Amino acid sequence: MFILSIQSCKSSKEIVYFQNLDIKKIDSITALKGHVIVPGDILQLNVITMNEEADRAFTKSGFKLDNSSQTGYLVDSSGHIDIPYLGLFKIKGYSTSSARDALKEKLAPFLKDPVISIKLMNFTISVMGDVAKPGTFQIVNERVSLPEALSLAGDLTITGKRNNVTIIREKNGTRTYSKIDLKKADLFTSPYYYLESNDIVYVEPSKAKIAQADTRTWQALTFVVTTLSLVTVLILRVK
Repeated sequence: MFILSIQSCKSSKEIVYFQNLDIKKIDSITALKGHVIVPGDILQLNVITMNEEADRAFTKSGFKLDNSSQTGYLVDSSGHIDIPYLGLFKIKGYSTSSARDALKEKLAPFLKDPVISIKLMNFTISVMGDVAKPGTFQIVNERVSLPEALSLAGDLTITGKRNNVTIIREKNGTRTYSKIDLKKADLFTSPYYYLESNDIVYVEPSKAKIAQADTRTWQALTFVVTTLSLVTVLILRVK
């Protein structure tokens, strides 16, 4: 029983999240600033005015997404979108909220009191490795935290390494790799706590999981060899 209690204590330390969290501490939460627009983004641009014909011009001019009835504006490699009345408009570097304000000002000479909304349509993150449901997930708003992303993937399995979660991020032409320890509360102050569009989250499997997979492989090979041997013996006896 003593040995089992030690083993149980050790196991809990390996799987419990945020072990050094100070529950009395109050953290300020960063306000939602909005996604910073980059080439390759697809933006849903809605313009509402008193002129329905003008509204339809914006709706029909967009780039149509695959398997979707919605249209959006594709930000080209130089950071521009081509929209009615204005033509090419450089939108790269704006947040969605600041782009809305800039477009409203630019369209003021053509449209009376337009109501404009901009939404990123292709905000996706991928979660892979030792999780229950790996996959690529589309985010409906413009912010998702690492714990939320892991929850979308069904959380880590019991064998997933909580202290070795890798986040791969491509930004401004560079690719970065960051290791996150989910067992520590430092996660909440990490610049990788909030994920960005196209981030990849990888959960490394434990050695026990790898050993288990190796065991199953050897069991399968043993079964195949045994079956072939039995078939061979039967054939020789028949002859």
